[in-house]
Formats: sequence, C-alpha cells, structure tokens
Amino acid sequence: MTDRKNHLLNEILVIIIASLFLGLILALNLKWPILTIEPMDYLQMSGLALLMVIVFVGAQKIAAHRLECGTKTNLLGFKRYGFKKGAVLPFRFPLWLVLPLLLFLITGGMLKWLSVLDTDISPKSTKVRRKIFFLEEADVTKITAAGPIAIIFLGIISKIIGLASGIQNFTSFAVICALFAFLSLIPIGMGFKLFSSSRFFWLFLMVFSFILLAMMKTGSLFVIITAALIFAAMATVGYYMQENK
Repeated sequence: MTDRKNHLLNEILVIIIASLFLGLILALNLKWPILTIEPMDYLQMSGLALLMVIVFVGAQKIAAHRLECGTKTNLLGFKRYGFKKGAVLPFRFPLWLVLPLLLFLITGGMLKWLSVLDTDISPKSTKVRRKIFFLEEADVTKITAAGPIAIIFLGIISKIIGLASGIQNFTSFAVICALFAFLSLIPIGMGFKLFSSSRFFWLFLMVFSFILLAMMKTGSLFVIITAALIFAAMATVGYYMQENK
C-alpha cells in the first residue's frame, strides 16, 4: 500500500513539474539578450500544458491497463552515457531541463521543445503468470503510441472548436498539441521506445504529426487530415518497400 501511494505521489509530482516547466517554455519570450515572461501568459500556458500532460499520461496508463501492464512516468533523463560497464553517471542527468532551455536559447526562442516525459513499462503479475514473454513489443508500441495519438486527437478537437467558434486561441492550442505530439515521437526517451518496437508505426505517426503541425493553421480540417494520412501512408509504404528489397 505504501509503495502504491509513493508511486502515485511521484506521478503527480512529475506531472506538476512537467506542466509548470512547459508553461515556462511556452510563455517565455527572447529578445536577445533579454528574456521576458508575462505572469498571465505563464499561468495560461501552464494550464494548457497541464491538460496536455494529463491527456498524454492518462492515455498511456489506460492503454497499459488494458494490456495488463503498468507505467511509471518520469522526467526525461539518463544515467548511462556509453556502452562500457562503468559509463554511468552518479546522478540522473536532467535532459528534460537542459535540452528545452538549450534549444530555446540556440534558436532564439524559435524552437520550443515540449517532450520532457519518459515512461517505464512493466507487466503486471497477472500478465506474467499467463505469458511466456513478459512484455511483448506490440505492448510497448501500443502503450507508448497512446500518448501522442491522444494529443493529436486533442489538437483536432481544439481545431474543430476554433473553426466553429472563430476563436483563434483554439487553433493556436491545436498547433501546440501537434508540436507536442511530433516532438514526443523524436527518438529520444519515449520516442526511442516506439522507434525500437515498431519503426513502421513510428514513421507513420511521425510523418502524420509533422504534416498536421505544418498545416494546422490552414482553414480546412478535412484537407489537413487527408494530406497527413496520404503523406504518412506514402512514407510508410516507401520505407516498407525499401526494407523488403
């Protein structure tokens, strides 16, 4: 019971830290060498970030539960830095903190890196008792992909509301969702898990989310989704044919 409570508290803490930090990245403005931020923008962006993080993490946990697995959400980081036995840091390097700030400063605020989460996936005891292979690649694929897919749907819903209401803020949030989904598929941390477990599905989602991101500000949602599906399918089929030559 104590372990479960500690796990829950750790998950909540990770979600809060990730949301507050993403809110900072989204609200931060850079006019070199001056960094500025409006308090109200920060509160608004932190709220939107909290929504995205909850949807992202929640979707993965629902998928894991259905597959009789468990997930532990972490802030992106690493301890091992090489293949040798002793190539391990004495602490977990906070890549979630360093990478977004570094890219933000290098690009003059143009690139806002939003992928700060990672997840550990493990089978539950019931799954272990029934299966020879404790954790299948298909399970990892479905659980990992559930987060970006849920964020894509959140962005599409926001775009629909924006088109129906004429409120530009919903379209802007849809763009942020598309960016969040796309960056979470970059083969670092969580994206690397999906890349390793199913390259075809990873490529499809990667291209699909990229086209969504590139076209989200255009008018027709039907055109956006159709173009994203076509380009994603073409890229996946092309890669499949190349692999099977």
